[in-house]
Amino acid sequence: MRELVGELSSAMWRRPGIDPSFSIAKHYRDPRSYQPRTAEELACWEELTDPDRNEELVAFVNERRGIPANPYALFLDSLILGASIERRTGTEGEQRTGANDAVVTSSGASVDR
Repeated sequence: MRELVGELSSAMWRRPGIDPSFSIAKHYRDPRSYQPRTAEELACWEELTDPDRNEELVAFVNERRGIPANPYALFLDSLILGASIERRTGTEGEQRTGANDAVVTSSGASVDR
């Protein structure tokens, strides 16, 4: 997991050279809006959020939460973990409300997990 997160971070740093509309500075100010776009980012994201690797990802995130880490790293871990849960539960593409781990479906309905 650690290597994949490192690869994803490296791909993000290279992205402005491929996609000039992507700003690393803006991404760090508002990481919630992050969506993987480049082939490299998508490949890392797919591996990180693979439902079969969910237990491994949860253990990795819990381990990192137990050590001093910068807030961005913890937030990125949460984004990846959330996407993994969405893939595992079949709620991919739904928006999270942030409250009680609920999601908002495309129809606007809020569904608790």
